[in-house]
Amino acid sequence: MDEQLVKELRDQVRPMVEQMIALAAERGLATLELHQNGIEIRVDGAALGSAPVLPVEASDVAPALDEHHAMVPVLSTLVGTFRTRPQAEKPPAAPVGTDVDEGDLLGFVESMGLTYEVHAPVRGRMTEILVEEGHPVEYGQPLVVLEAAD
Repeated sequence: MDEQLVKELRDQVRPMVEQMIALAAERGLATLELHQNGIEIRVDGAALGSAPVLPVEASDVAPALDEHHAMVPVLSTLVGTFRTRPQAEKPPAAPVGTDVDEGDLLGFVESMGLTYEVHAPVRGRMTEILVEEGHPVEYGQPLVVLEAAD
């Protein structure tokens, strides 16, 4: 593989891995998986100690979900403002506790006058909304957490 491409991939993935480790440690999770744009990354309990974050190699990309319920953060794909509902008077697209199928609507990110939908990358249950309604978000920032179904 081209060394420059590997470096660029590491630079893109490293912030996501660091955020996953921080989120998992903060929430006391044993396992955390990220499924975003065809990339799958798994952080296991052993990685949540005080070990430094190492560069991510292609071999570190996780296999598909196993039989355990994994917590899956859904990340913002752009900079903007996060919303859980299409309009202020409407209910949230997927409130905490809602069962969702892969592709279901979870929320919205408004950016540069346009509204982009945020969809579930896996089937599961909405366990937590990490960003307050109407607050700004960054690229790669976790927005919500799903507990992946078997």
